Amino acid sequence: MTRVFLFLLFVAFACGCYDSSNKSDIAITEKKHQGIFVPDVKASDFDKLWSKSVQEWVTKPLWSDELSYNSSHVLMVPLHYAFLTNDKNKIRDFELLFDNFNREGGLSGGGLNQVQWMYLT
Repeated sequence: MTRVFLFLLFVAFACGCYDSSNKSDIAITEKKHQGIFVPDVKASDFDKLWSKSVQEWVTKPLWSDELSYNSSHVLMVPLHYAFLTNDKNKIRDFELLFDNFNREGGLSGGGLNQVQWMYLT
């Protein structure tokens, strides 16, 4: 009896946690490229994704001790993409981050966090 009750509770919980109303306005599908499934994102959707992620991140002081390693690690690919595509607006986003760092920043401590941040900049 207990197992049946727990199973029903689990099913109710699993079904109740699904929210189908939370739909993204960004359509990401997968396509196969050289045997690997990669996201297939339209340019307009990519710009929406950029504005919801990278543009928000670069306005923050990401060089702090808590954020410097992870933020610099995550932002390496978008930085590479911005220069690879020579997208002036995306490059300008990173210029904003690095200008703020030069004006306000400075890395305290040292070690791996500092090395990772300096590699990004």
